[in-house]
Amino acid sequence: MTFPSPTGGASILHEDFVPSIIFAVLYGCMVPLIFYRLAHRRSRTLVIAGCASLSIERIVVLSLRANASQTESTGPIKYMQTSIGVGFLSICLSYKDLVQCFLINATYGTDTYYQAPILASQPILRVIYSTQRVADMPRARSTARRIGGLCFLAFLGAIVTGILAAVKYSSLINNNSEAGNMMMLRYVSAGLALGTLLIVGCGMALGYLYLPRANSAAFKLLVAVWLLLCTVAIYRAAVLHNTTSSFTSTEPGSLNSPADKAFFYIFQILPEWLSILALFSVNAREIVGSGPWGDWRGKDESQAAKVKRERKAAEVLIMKPMNGPPVASDGEPP
Repeated sequence: MTFPSPTGGASILHEDFVPSIIFAVLYGCMVPLIFYRLAHRRSRTLVIAGCASLSIERIVVLSLRANASQTESTGPIKYMQTSIGVGFLSICLSYKDLVQCFLINATYGTDTYYQAPILASQPILRVIYSTQRVADMPRARSTARRIGGLCFLAFLGAIVTGILAAVKYSSLINNNSEAGNMMMLRYVSAGLALGTLLIVGCGMALGYLYLPRANSAAFKLLVAVWLLLCTVAIYRAAVLHNTTSSFTSTEPGSLNSPADKAFFYIFQILPEWLSILALFSVNAREIVGSGPWGDWRGKDESQAAKVKRERKAAEVLIMKPMNGPPVASDGEPP
């Protein structure tokens, strides 16, 4: 009787101890940097908060793998397979939001730039844009948001199917009657993740080529992270066909051989760590222009909403002038 090989192999073999400890320490060393970025006002952004939570979670799961390799216990197999299978998708979601901000910022014109996420990080751009006429690109902005929404749903689907596959995993060890369904869920999850990453990458490249105001520094950072995430997605899709007859088996396809273990840490754990490091080692909020909340608007401000906002702002200025007593709307003291 065979069942699908666990991604990363079984953690009951001693080969897991040293690399698990090394990467747990590497993630631990990154925690102060993550807290600094999230605590500092100029670099704080919730767009990459998912990467921060994954870093903490990776310390836990790698510590569990290291412990299991010494105690010859399978450990919480559902949790570890869920984490390894879909954990990197939280990076993908953050990455998708960063790419959306990168594209959206490049589409605003002089009259609409006040809505751009980047203004929260670089307010001086409001002054620069007010002194020159820049064409607005609402159609490109709307397209980017629609595709971004579809990519979000695709990544969400990859997460759900990946979790369902991991939940079924432990029961297959003694009863593999649902092995086919479980394998299908794993393939759907991996396929959605890889396909959506390719779509996001193509959209990013097209935006850089056809949007004249696309930020070159942001593009270079996003390309580097995209290559790392694609490495993980391709590795996950490539190993899913393997099956094994035992957790302790080292036969071909068990993912337990020294070479299989090396591939797992090199092509999944290392790229995940590098992608998170890339996003936190620089001020991603400032480089990409995500602001504290990303592209939170979802759609352009309507003309009626703009008029209402400007009227309210004017009333505030009239009623509360700087360094003076309150005045009525006619300019005379009340």
